[in-house]
Amino acid sequence: MPYWNSNGKVIGHLVTERGGLWLEKRVSRQKHQLKVPPAWCTDSAHLVRLHEDGALGIKLVDYDGRIWWGLLTDFDEHGFKVWRSHGNQVGLVLKHWTIDDGSIQFPLFSREAHAGPQMAGGGNLASH
Repeated sequence: MPYWNSNGKVIGHLVTERGGLWLEKRVSRQKHQLKVPPAWCTDSAHLVRLHEDGALGIKLVDYDGRIWWGLLTDFDEHGFKVWRSHGNQVGLVLKHWTIDDGSIQFPLFSREAHAGPQMAGGGNLASH
């Protein structure tokens, strides 16, 4: 199932892995990763839709071979608003991502109950 950005470009697809649904996106760390603070960002609307689709989170496949896994629950609890010429986005600092670079054992995520699309500091993602 494709996901589009605000310009109508497909930016990723839902995939079934690691016990659930994930939005898989191809990224270049050098080009796409937020520098200050170091974080990965995604469209606010995508997070709302991921909750509606029952997804676990976002899987970023970096062209350097790394795979970054970010849970929706971490976006809900630790996400911050970003407005830097790419529309309304939510960032998640790197410490909240799990990196799979082929040299580590990746823990299986369990689906955790959460309160829905809430952001750190209150506020509903659907209203942003």
